[in-house]
Amino acid sequence: MENRGISCYVRSETESALGDMMARTTWHADTLERGLLAGLLLAIGWLSPARALESASVASARATASLVSDTDAAAAGTPFRVALRLQLAPGWHTYWQNPGDAGLPPELQIDLPTGGGAGTVGWPAPQRIQEGALMTYGYTGDILFPVAITPAGVGATTVQVHANWLVCHEICVPEEADFRLDVPAGAPAPSPQAPLFAAFDRSAPHASPWRAVIGPDGTLFVQGPELTPSTVVDASLMIADVPLLASR
Repeated sequence: MENRGISCYVRSETESALGDMMARTTWHADTLERGLLAGLLLAIGWLSPARALESASVASARATASLVSDTDAAAAGTPFRVALRLQLAPGWHTYWQNPGDAGLPPELQIDLPTGGGAGTVGWPAPQRIQEGALMTYGYTGDILFPVAITPAGVGATTVQVHANWLVCHEICVPEEADFRLDVPAGAPAPSPQAPLFAAFDRSAPHASPWRAVIGPDGTLFVQGPELTPSTVVDASLMIADVPLLASR
């Protein structure tokens, strides 16, 4: 579209009536083009897909936190998942449900409308993190802590979460934030954040199909036909429920 208008015309006091009319015509043409362009952009925006459901993020020099969902709509009685997403700065880490010799796991307090329900927090498989003489279990990078939500009868659900977590790198800093997601009623469909939940499902611990035996000296033996020196790259023991282990 050709660029016409005030930028290419300077009006003087001695112009003829014809010149004045041409100036006004040029201005009106430019204004009309701008109006048509604005209308076109508005129409494009109206036709574009709705923005994915994600809360406002809370950022520090150590971590960026937000609440994400695996769907952009909720149907009555159909569970979906939300998750605390922590994107940790390089060098910083947070902790697993059993942090090991030190640390604290993230905590989520979930508030739902009457009739809604929330499951327990899901934990990705942790990594071992050496902190001086201490061995801890936790995470670095981009982590998800999901929770299953069952909406009430109307489907539309407001999920409010108060979360706190501990991040460490030479020093430890407690952080906390409040998040809110308003999930509208509708046919559930995967959100743009759904791949994050799929990645969590691949990394989450699962029940072992192999037989495990603790010997008299405390040695743990895991036996299975698939477990051979050529198939096992690394193995370590991390106890998820310390009180449960101590009570046996």
